[in-house]
This record gives sequence, structure tokens and C-alpha cells, in this order.
Amino acid sequence: MVAPYAYPRAVQLLPHLNLKPLTQKVFELDDGVEAFAAQLTGKYPKILIRCNPDIE
Repeated sequence: MVAPYAYPRAVQLLPHLNLKPLTQKVFELDDGVEAFAAQLTGKYPKILIRCNPDIE
């Protein structure tokens, strides 16, 4: 069980974290096969697939 204050505290910490390495490679949904291939290379610690093109 997680304490009820844990989630809001985690959200408060987000602006203080360097998340750039985790979001440096973003693929569009139509490029899913390429995204999975990139993940297999190990070049990126995290691969993101954007499902909604209206969100930056």
C-alpha cells in the first residue's frame, strides 16, 4: 500500500529531475516498428511512442 501523500510529493519532485535522457527519442504511432527496433539497439534508455499527435 502506498501512503496517500506519496503521489502528490512525486509530482512535486518532477520539475527537479533531469528527465531529458528518458525522453530524447520520441516516435509517432505510425513509426512503431522503427521504435521497437531502436529499443533493441540499446542506444536509448527509453523509447516513447506518441499516440496523440496533438500533444508535444
